[in-house]
Amino acid sequence: MLSTVSSPKQRTLIAALLLRSNTEVPSEELRELLWPGRPVERAQISLHTLISRTRRELRRRGVTGISSLSSGYAIDTTHDELDLNLFERACERGRHAWREGNWARASAALRQGLDLWRGEFLSDVTVPELQEPHRGPLIEQRLQALELRIDAELELGESGALVKELRQLVMTHPLRERFHALLLLALYRSGQRADALAAFREARRLMVDELGVEPGWELQELHQRVLTDDPSLLTTVIKARPR
Repeated sequence: MLSTVSSPKQRTLIAALLLRSNTEVPSEELRELLWPGRPVERAQISLHTLISRTRRELRRRGVTGISSLSSGYAIDTTHDELDLNLFERACERGRHAWREGNWARASAALRQGLDLWRGEFLSDVTVPELQEPHRGPLIEQRLQALELRIDAELELGESGALVKELRQLVMTHPLRERFHALLLLALYRSGQRADALAAFREARRLMVDELGVEPGWELQELHQRVLTDDPSLLTTVIKARPR
């Protein structure tokens, strides 16, 4: 929806309403977000004008309009209209299947949710006050979904196919231990024991150099199991609980 709206102010307005869909967003909050520091009367006139223009544009696209409420505005949506809602529901299905050990169902649900990420969060909106409260939690939720999806696919025997993706993930998120642990396991299960040990050494170097601490228990225990060629590594792995 946002990418089809040309005006930056309209994109900011729609994003502010969608992030709290089906909930009234006070006019005062919208005024300060869109025209910080502008006198209230002028800002309110500008808000009314922007609301009217945005309503017309949304109607032309066949999208649910903006409702006027007692002290603000809201966009009413169903659970199937927002990618954010669809993502969260798919993640919940994936976590449930993961807990039950249904790896194929977990992978499918999590992939469905992750496929809804088609770029940076709110990349069409440049207002930090709108982005920052939501960006961190959503990115963390995405990373957790990635971890569970890869974990499920390792259980499905797809180790070799996951190595390239995991190498990219540890480059992008070098201090996220879970990705390092999954890479170690994928390498070992792919018959690349020496590369798995080298991957641990690199992970340890990063942790010590950047954080001044040794890797956590999961990564260290997995390393020991690789060193001793623990046969259970081929069928089981230390599991992080889904959050």
